[in-house]
Amino acid sequence: MVNGPLVIPYAVANDGKAYTVTAIGDLAFNGAKGLTAITIPSSVKSIGNRAFDSCSKLTEISIPQSLENIAGMAFARCNHLTKLTWNAVNCETDGKPFFNCPITELTIGDDVQCLPNSFLALCTSLTDFTIPPSVTTIGASAFDGCTSLTGVTIPNTVTSIGKYAFRDCQMLLIRFTVPITCT
Repeated sequence: MVNGPLVIPYAVANDGKAYTVTAIGDLAFNGAKGLTAITIPSSVKSIGNRAFDSCSKLTEISIPQSLENIAGMAFARCNHLTKLTWNAVNCETDGKPFFNCPITELTIGDDVQCLPNSFLALCTSLTDFTIPPSVTTIGASAFDGCTSLTGVTIPNTVTSIGKYAFRDCQMLLIRFTVPITCT
């Protein structure tokens, strides 16, 4: 049982040998109702299915650049998770990692190139955010069902927007940065 903040170690020792922590397994902290914060080290490459599902006191999370895969429902139903900092440079998802989380503050790191498929699908509290110029791709269904989304600023560096990326975002106004050349 976890109460309070959790620091995932960079490495663990067993029988005098050090092992680098590269993954957080399926269901690892599922339902940890007392978990308030998580520190994920740069060694972590993957977060398993429902690893932090229903951690009801978790309020914010920062995803490291090193993350390559975040499984479906990894942070689903964390009903106080309002702040997400996404730094993963090359990450794939297996479906709705932040399903039904009331994220209101989204920060995307300056080195992020792709927002993965189903990234924030069904995060119904998100209202407005800006995509940094490092991003070139927005994955399929990335913001599908974000019904409170009213504004997104997309830079001219984005060359690909996946199918259904903004489906069911009825209130959405998309602002594009368009380069203008005067001759």
